[in-house]
Amino acid sequence: MKAVVSWPHGDPNVVAKAVLSQAAYRHLAPSNDQKPSPSIWQLALDWVVDHVLRPLFRPLFDAVGHSKGVGTVVGTALIVIALGALGFLLFRLTLAFARPAFARGPGGDGRPLGAEHTREDWLALAREAAARGDFGRAIA
Repeated sequence: MKAVVSWPHGDPNVVAKAVLSQAAYRHLAPSNDQKPSPSIWQLALDWVVDHVLRPLFRPLFDAVGHSKGVGTVVGTALIVIALGALGFLLFRLTLAFARPAFARGPGGDGRPLGAEHTREDWLALAREAAARGDFGRAIA
């Protein structure tokens, strides 16, 4: 036969109910279930679409949507031309700010460093410099 041990604070259900009914437990815990905030790139793209592209192309899309027959073809062609012109403009704008990939320094002729001397020439120069005691130039 098991000995019945009573809980020292009374019935556990009553104690838990009393503790949880305190004011400290009445508010909701802060949760992390909110939608993540968009990145800065997404915000910038949304701004460009909302404030530049949509006002620029809305009249064309509305005209194409309300026209019939030849008007639809002409409107579609205008939209394609306008998008192509916008893409070309952006391409030219990026080229204006791009740096050249290879810029020669003053006096540089674009030849590789080893083109002036052969391997044997470099070894002979290094040995001569080492013989003079100019070890810095010998290893360079």
